Amino acid sequence: MRLIWPWQDRQRRFSWLKASAFALVLLPGVRMFYQTLAGDYGMLAMAFGSLVYWSGVWATVVLLMALAVTPVIQYFDGLR
Repeated sequence: MRLIWPWQDRQRRFSWLKASAFALVLLPGVRMFYQTLAGDYGMLAMAFGSLVYWSGVWATVVLLMALAVTPVIQYFDGLR
């Protein structure tokens, strides 16, 4: 059994759609890590609270985008 990476399709070929979705999901984490190192969140105690808040905001955004996939597909399928 071979491992299929997140950016590969079922035939183990590179998929631009999966790679871009994977990058978009990782982008908020990379951004928060950079902002923490740059000191944008302030001292350590305030940084932890800000990281918890913003990770929740981004989790909500990703969840709403995932939940919106089926209605969008059904809407555009009905236009045909």
